[in-house]
Amino acid sequence: MKDYDLLREKIKAIPHTLSETIVHILLSALLSLLIVVGPVAILLNCLIFIDAVLWIYLGLGVCFFVFFFLTRCFYFQSFVKGSFSLKGLYGMEVIYALVVTLVLMVILLFG
Repeated sequence: MKDYDLLREKIKAIPHTLSETIVHILLSALLSLLIVVGPVAILLNCLIFIDAVLWIYLGLGVCFFVFFFLTRCFYFQSFVKGSFSLKGLYGMEVIYALVVTLVLMVILLFG
């Protein structure tokens, strides 16, 4: 957790404007979407199989997890641009993405 806080402070110390932040968010989301859109399309087409709906929802949850995680990773990498390593950041980002994904899946499946 200490490494994560230190890396977040380093990233916050990098000067950037609001327009740069918006561009970085949009580009990281688009790049992540390009990676995830293929499996999502396949899983949505598989919804015709009534027997496997739970597995398809699970697959869509995994795709959302990958999308959320990659978006955050690409966003942080776009600010750092290779000036220092982000390895200590990825562990906490996985946990954050997993918690968000699990909460959304529980709401969708049982809500």
